[in-house]
Amino acid sequence: MLKDKKIAVAVTGSIAAYRAADICRSLVKGGASVTVLMTRAAQHFIGPTTFAGLTGRQPVTDLFASGFAHLEAVKNADILLIAPATANIIAKLAAGIADDIVTTAVLAADCPVLICPAMNEKMWLAKATRQNLKTITALGYEVIGPTLGDLSCGDVGWGRLEETERIVAVVTNRIQRAGRLKDKKLLVTAGPTREYLDPVRFISNPSSGKMGYAIAEEAARRGGETILISGPTALTPRRDLEFVPIVSAAELNEAVQSYFDRVDAVVMTAAVADHRFAQRSVEKIAKEHFPDEFKLVKNPDILAQLGALKNGRVLVGFAAQTEGLSDHGREKLTAKNLDLLVAVKVGFNEGFDRDEIDAVLIDKNGEEPLGLTGKKELAMIILDRLSLFFTTPPTFANLKDG
Repeated sequence: MLKDKKIAVAVTGSIAAYRAADICRSLVKGGASVTVLMTRAAQHFIGPTTFAGLTGRQPVTDLFASGFAHLEAVKNADILLIAPATANIIAKLAAGIADDIVTTAVLAADCPVLICPAMNEKMWLAKATRQNLKTITALGYEVIGPTLGDLSCGDVGWGRLEETERIVAVVTNRIQRAGRLKDKKLLVTAGPTREYLDPVRFISNPSSGKMGYAIAEEAARRGGETILISGPTALTPRRDLEFVPIVSAAELNEAVQSYFDRVDAVVMTAAVADHRFAQRSVEKIAKEHFPDEFKLVKNPDILAQLGALKNGRVLVGFAAQTEGLSDHGREKLTAKNLDLLVAVKVGFNEGFDRDEIDAVLIDKNGEEPLGLTGKKELAMIILDRLSLFFTTPPTFANLKDG
């Protein structure tokens, strides 16, 4: 799985540093060539000799030992994995500080950087840490974990280093899928639209944009040149995305049409308002003059328009349903000439603004129920399917009718 792949593992000063030994052992067992970098603080918890024995290479511990250690450690690396990553190292990366072997190597790395946090729950939930996580995510670094569990301080809470099996699985996934979308251009839409009645009132929906942003970020990680068109959300897009903010369905339609000829695939996750107000006031409507009824007009069906114009492009749509995911999804797949339809379950307490969602993948060959799935994991699954359309249409081998 990892044969001939070069992985740099950076270990920082957390008591969870001992678990980095298990991670290195698993990566080496998978066939990877592993180079370990250690901060001075990390060496208080585990010695370099342990990693030398596991990897067959002496860990890089001193920035000034010889030559350009920080450059050589990540030269031609397929992945740079920081496990465990302390709150301190995350803060340094957010600020662009490079004052030790790990932070300088990160800035020099020309490969995906995966960060596995480990710390006390109070530190994990601290406002400064939350802000730093947003910053490093926007810089393009990927965060894995942490999990909820027993902490070294004796508490139980969030901050435990992610399990070795999952860390290794994510690393393997990243390496296997790297470059799959190279030389491809993708357009992803995300978030809600807003249809204003007056400057302070509008029709919208609870879409958080998490699904669309996850897909756009995953596409960029796989080498795709990605355009993200998004309605209003609280999310920060990665800096390697071409970001286009919109508000209304009309603005979304205009943006999509302007980029459509430039791309190879479109993934429409945006929750578009079906209607808008027939009239919009430029001033706030006073309460005493507020009408009892409003006239609505239909917005353009953007997805159907793209289906009619697709001309060889791969078109992926979403259908948010409260029931009948498969039936409604298949109708939409056919009616709008889609290549792949993702039917998702929504309701007052599910779907919108959650990190997990109940989904069914549908194409012309059949369907695959995924059940409750994390949105980041679903993004990977969707792009796995989408990638196949650039070679041969995907089939679902587990289907009775496929």
